[in-house]
Amino acid sequence: MAKRFIFALRGDAAAKLEDIKVKAARNRITFEGDLEAGSFYGAFPLVGRISGTYKITGKSITVIVDEKPSLLSWENVESRLRGFIEG
Repeated sequence: MAKRFIFALRGDAAAKLEDIKVKAARNRITFEGDLEAGSFYGAFPLVGRISGTYKITGKSITVIVDEKPSLLSWENVESRLRGFIEG
């Protein structure tokens, strides 16, 4: 079951997207796409795969997680994504 999260984008969107890609890559998650939309996939170490899509609208990014590790709660997934995006 997919779940949607909305996060604030602060500052320059292009710079922020590059920052998100770098932070995610450090955690074995690949973000692909542009300033409008894209996808992500990878695996959290020791727990499993995650994948989904994102869409940027104004000063927010909507992330839809299509696949997550069964060992992680949705709250944990949200926290990890928040770290990439808002952290």
